[in-house]
Amino acid sequence: MRVLKIKSLFKELKEHILFAVILSSILILIDFGTNLFFHNFYIESSKFTLQEIAITFFLSLLISYSSKVLRYFFSLLLILFSLIEIIYFSFFRGLIQPYHFRVVFSEADDILDSLYSVMPIVIASIFIFIISLFLIIKLSKKIKRGYRYINYLLIFIFLSLPIVSYFKPYSLSISPLNFSYLNMLYALSIATKNLFYTPKNKKFKPYIIKKRESKEQNIIVIMGESLSYKRMNIFGYDKNNTTNLNILKDNPNFFYTKAVSSGVNTPVSIVSFFTLKREPTNISILETPKTNLLKLANENGYNTAWFSMQDEGMSISSVLKYAKKIKLRKDYSKENYDNNLLEELKDINWSKKNFIVLHFRANHSPYEKYIPPKFKESKYNRLDYFKYKVDSYNDSIKYVDSLLYKIYRYMLDTNLDFKIYFTSDHGERLGYSDDHFKYGHSELDLEVAKVPFLVFSNRKVSLKKELTNHYKIGKIILNDLGYTLQNSNNDKTHYYINGLNIAGRAGFLEYTLDNFSK
Repeated sequence: MRVLKIKSLFKELKEHILFAVILSSILILIDFGTNLFFHNFYIESSKFTLQEIAITFFLSLLISYSSKVLRYFFSLLLILFSLIEIIYFSFFRGLIQPYHFRVVFSEADDILDSLYSVMPIVIASIFIFIISLFLIIKLSKKIKRGYRYINYLLIFIFLSLPIVSYFKPYSLSISPLNFSYLNMLYALSIATKNLFYTPKNKKFKPYIIKKRESKEQNIIVIMGESLSYKRMNIFGYDKNNTTNLNILKDNPNFFYTKAVSSGVNTPVSIVSFFTLKREPTNISILETPKTNLLKLANENGYNTAWFSMQDEGMSISSVLKYAKKIKLRKDYSKENYDNNLLEELKDINWSKKNFIVLHFRANHSPYEKYIPPKFKESKYNRLDYFKYKVDSYNDSIKYVDSLLYKIYRYMLDTNLDFKIYFTSDHGERLGYSDDHFKYGHSELDLEVAKVPFLVFSNRKVSLKKELTNHYKIGKIILNDLGYTLQNSNNDKTHYYINGLNIAGRAGFLEYTLDNFSK
């Protein structure tokens, strides 16, 4: 009887060990296999790799002893974590950080849209997950029972990680020295901790807005999407993608210079720009509309409108709701592009004072999706990822160049006074060495904040050709609307690039225009 019991225990142990070996092998091989395609996705280390393997095996063994439901849940969750990290890395060439979880729901449509750019990786990941699911189910069926106290132990381990990150902030480090499922687990734990952690906000002095007579008859603000001055020919890029803007280079009625965005994603940047929010943690600006450019334009007699090919989230809605006329992407047919916004201008009564905002979609990933067929001049082979991204982005810039020129020519034909201001919500990285070989945006990086600033008018533009930023551009527009801003918090030297949270809780970068890396 005793011998049978020992044999039964030994057989049970073999089943659990086999499950642990297979699960840990899947998690480990995913990373080593990915490393064959992506440099430095996982960095092998004689010190850390054995430690990571031991942790992975021990965790897999614990999971094998849990109840059937939790065994499936935790096994597939860790595999899913690895695959999500791989998909993210294939697009951005970087690891998921805690603050990235803030945009999962607010920009879910844009995230899903961008997966088109890395579709081969997405398909491969789905295939790997299905195979893993089959193996986990097959191996799990051989395990006769689970243990309740192991369930509690596993739940305790996972729930304790946010607590650990609270008391020891640097103990859960996200690094290519970790296996991908651990990086994802650490990032999610820190993000969970951040939900319950509210830093003390510094008290700021109120902004003072003073009204006077407006100077400009018609003002158009065009906000681009993911456009970096580094990839525009007019700013020295080696690809000829701004032929129309180049024609205007010596025209005194045209102005162009480099600028720095106020944020690294659309919602934060747009809200900061149109509310003149300079300090990342200055939430008092969000509590009142007194600095909202659209509201101020209304109060000084302007007809206001916001035409956009974007789907605006709640945060942006808090800004644009003051426009008297609003049309968003959902109000246009799916086949239409940013040239629809030019058509909107043709219905404006330009004999009155107008403040019009146009929000472009072109230059949004996947770049080729938002440009008309005639501008798709390149062959988009996603297997050569760098070339694919560069070529499709280059074609999208050609489209924006053409559209800006058409808008300018249209306004000239009105024979009225006007100013057109153009900048972008943030820049974009394309995998070049000066992008640190990364792609996309939504990461606190100076390269993500490099945007163009262009001004078109029917008369001479008198601005200094020097590096500027969203805050200073906003003040120029405010002045044209007939207002001045007094900000006692401004030392006139330091400025900020905000992270993925409008209240500054996802970090921010401080810089001076003199020391900004150009």
